[in-house]
Amino acid sequence: MIRKSVAEILDHHVTFELEAIDRMYVNGYVPSLQTGGGVVYFLKQHLGARVPSTTMVAPMTKRFVDAIERFAKTAGVDLVTFEKNQRKDDVAHTYLAAFTGDEGVLFIGKAQEKASVFRTEKRRNADGSTYPWIIRSTTPVNHYYVYILDRDFGPLFIKFCSYFPYDAVVRKWLRRLPHPFTATHRAAGYRYQLSILQAEFALTQVLDRPRTGRGFFEEVMRENLDLGRPDQMQLIFNRRVTRQTPGQFRTRILTEGVVPSLHVDYKKSRIKQYHKEGQALRTETTINNTYDFEIGRALHNLPALREIGFAANRRLLRVEYLSHDCLIGDDHLDALTQPVVVDTQRAAALRLGDRRVLALMQTLCLFALSPTGFRHRDVRPDIAQLLGRAPEQYTAGQMTYDLRRLRFHGLIERVPHTHRYRLTEPGARTAVLYVRVYARGFRPTASLPTAGTRRGAPTLERLDAALTKFLQEVRLVA
Repeated sequence: MIRKSVAEILDHHVTFELEAIDRMYVNGYVPSLQTGGGVVYFLKQHLGARVPSTTMVAPMTKRFVDAIERFAKTAGVDLVTFEKNQRKDDVAHTYLAAFTGDEGVLFIGKAQEKASVFRTEKRRNADGSTYPWIIRSTTPVNHYYVYILDRDFGPLFIKFCSYFPYDAVVRKWLRRLPHPFTATHRAAGYRYQLSILQAEFALTQVLDRPRTGRGFFEEVMRENLDLGRPDQMQLIFNRRVTRQTPGQFRTRILTEGVVPSLHVDYKKSRIKQYHKEGQALRTETTINNTYDFEIGRALHNLPALREIGFAANRRLLRVEYLSHDCLIGDDHLDALTQPVVVDTQRAAALRLGDRRVLALMQTLCLFALSPTGFRHRDVRPDIAQLLGRAPEQYTAGQMTYDLRRLRFHGLIERVPHTHRYRLTEPGARTAVLYVRVYARGFRPTASLPTAGTRRGAPTLERLDAALTKFLQEVRLVA
């Protein structure tokens, strides 16, 4: 039986689609207490410290911790100390299953974890005298997890650091729970603001039958093991990646039981794709650091992150789609391999198998899904590298000539009022077709020895049979 391609599955076998923010961790912080100077001001102006020292906040810390434990006792909820390596979610699920109300605190958990805090260290002047200095450092301190069932948001938790400046994780329940800052402090502006620690953007596509989902992953695994390479990251996240770009870029294929999943890492963010409960194709982009995309962590940046996350899901699917649906038609292929005249201007042919044409097509694949397009200087180094030349050996004039060829053949178009180009839909299909036919057809066949050995002819026959079957499966038959 001929396998269904990714393109067929996405076009004809998706029966329902849902796009949503699946999970989000929001951090509560006090902006004016994020620097040493701000802490010093608070200690002097609000706690009356003559010589600022973080020992002055010890009474606040004790009062806050006592208030949390007193709240647990008064509300009749358990105060659970998490064991090392214990899964907090497992404990929360147990309490959630036993909870009978529609809203309330399930329990409070306590765990020692590392946190970024301020502490005082002793420094010396040139004359040998000492003075206190407030610095940021990382140290293990107690954190309190307040697990809640909310009528509007469902299960959630608020995590409090028990050490100054008491960073926390949402707002609605802060009015009901113990607060580390007094009413006077809050009136002076020491209130929590929210930032995004992690956000997960999910696209769920329900398929018509489980077999369709497994067929999708068979094709994805075979065709897209290079999605974690830096050049592919440019397509999915619309970010320029160079050798100097920090972070890891990789693709992993994992199997849990018999359910496969695809993981693509980009810096500290990740895309995961898997067959959810045997019924749906699930694509999730998890952003763990908003600065990976040059966007701040403040909550008002959520719309921009939402656009990036959902677009990354769609771009991943588009990369997978194009790898299987690159047919352009015989007439179009014939036109590409012939010179073209546009408004009395002539452009040379784009012949299949020409090394320079192939380098152009391979480079176009890097920019197939970039909504902002590309410039002359963006593609020239890549083409020179594919041709095995130094950048200066592939001149700007040659680059202009090749871009003109691509434009006259309709593979790229100029972005109005700019010096940028973008790939057309026929251009994307043509680029993928040229690269695939060369890499999987011409190059293996041309590299096979057919003379000087008895095994040459039979081996070529076996290759021809295997290639014919393969091309039939990927819809590249004659």
